Amino acid sequence: MSANDYPLERIESREALLAARGRDGSLADADLTLLDLDGLDLSGLDLTGATVSGSSLRGSNLDGCRLESVFVQDGDWNGVSLRRVEGNSAFFQRVKLTGARFDDSNFSGANLMICDLSGASFTNARIERAQILDSDLTAADLTGAKLASANLLGCHLEGARFIRCDLRGADLRKTDLTQAHFEAVSAEGALYYGKSPWDGTSRNEDWAAALNTFDGE
Repeated sequence: MSANDYPLERIESREALLAARGRDGSLADADLTLLDLDGLDLSGLDLTGATVSGSSLRGSNLDGCRLESVFVQDGDWNGVSLRRVEGNSAFFQRVKLTGARFDDSNFSGANLMICDLSGASFTNARIERAQILDSDLTAADLTGAKLASANLLGCHLEGARFIRCDLRGADLRKTDLTQAHFEAVSAEGALYYGKSPWDGTSRNEDWAAALNTFDGE
């Protein structure tokens, strides 16, 4: 039985959540497992080191929160707002994040494993050294994102927008970049698997030439 098979406890307000699971106005290291937090305004809260397993935060507002080293698994976070978040070393696994907004956030060194990030926005986000593996970023907007040394191995990036991105040293092997759009991208030292795997558009650059070919595993 997975976490998603259990009934969720509905929390009706920010104040009720802090009273039930917080301490001194903070949710740092809190256990937020199997909660229904849909649509709540949780902006600015400290969730450093919190465990959020099997919970639903659809359409919730987490702008300006601290999410360093948070552990999130098997949750529904579709449409969540995560702008201006500090998420260093955050861990997300099998989380639904369709249409989520990570704009101006710092998720350097984060792990996003087998997540649905389709249509998500990462405008001006910092994602250096992040491990984003086997995740769906179809039609994601990565305008201005810093992805230096990030690992996107096995991701779906069809129709994603890479505009003014830093992809230096990024690992794009085994990704699907069909119809991805590349414009003013820094890609020195980036890796992709085999021959050019996309038929996307670019301006002023031949990205097939800019990216190194790597045929190994």
